[in-house]
Amino acid sequence: MHLVVAPGAQADEERRDCRLVLTIAGGAQYGILGLGGEYGCGRLAGYLGGGPFGATVGLRLFSGNGEGGFLSLGSGVLLIPDDPGTNVYYVLLDVIGGVRLRWNALAVQFGIGGLVTRQLSSGPRSTVRTGLLVSPDAQLGLSIVFD
Repeated sequence: MHLVVAPGAQADEERRDCRLVLTIAGGAQYGILGLGGEYGCGRLAGYLGGGPFGATVGLRLFSGNGEGGFLSLGSGVLLIPDDPGTNVYYVLLDVIGGVRLRWNALAVQFGIGGLVTRQLSSGPRSTVRTGLLVSPDAQLGLSIVFD
């Protein structure tokens, strides 16, 4: 006995279209204000973002096919200029929940969340607090989507 699947039954499966997304955004995941790239298929995407004050790499999970609600988890390095002319480097873990709205090839994303940072280095006269720090984070970005 052979089991045959009708061609129409296969068409009912959710499409897993892949996309490349280029973004300019503000937030810790984009080095305060920077650029990013995202590649994903279906509801999952990997991203890389960076700017003058840091960079992160991470994953995004979407409620839809690369749009709608999202949860973003990233890790990277953040640089904070210090008063005596030194820089303080932090390792960060960032979590953001938000929404991406898309119109053809353009998309806008907004999210809020928080980040946990751990100081790596600073100068001898640093005024930056040390230890683990928990801070709020927000993200606002404009994207071009290539399907």
